Amino acid sequence: MRIADEIIQPMVEAFRPEMLFVSAGFDSHWSDPLTLLGLSSVGFFGISQRLVELAKEHCGGKIVFVLEGGYDPMNVANGVEAVFEALAGTGSGFDAGDASPHAEPDVESRLDEVRRWHGF
Repeated sequence: MRIADEIIQPMVEAFRPEMLFVSAGFDSHWSDPLTLLGLSSVGFFGISQRLVELAKEHCGGKIVFVLEGGYDPMNVANGVEAVFEALAGTGSGFDAGDASPHAEPDVESRLDEVRRWHGF
């Protein structure tokens, strides 16, 4: 969520798009067999919800999610459900029961680096 708030939001505010297009890949799920990155389905919901909010604030609500990847059928199904819940505004209690067993990584240095690259 820090990435959504501290990187994506300032980018949207600076760029001022007319519509958001989201490549909705679920291979960043913590248990994906190919990538083993860190998101859970609740994480996908939170990011999707924030993107929907940004679209409402800056694009008149115009947003498109395009299914793009993920190599575990259950993760893809849960991720798609998370996006639909965010779009419909009905998922405030969304939980697919797949919380990551891993500790949150320290992303501070990476956030600083991306902010520096983009001048904010």
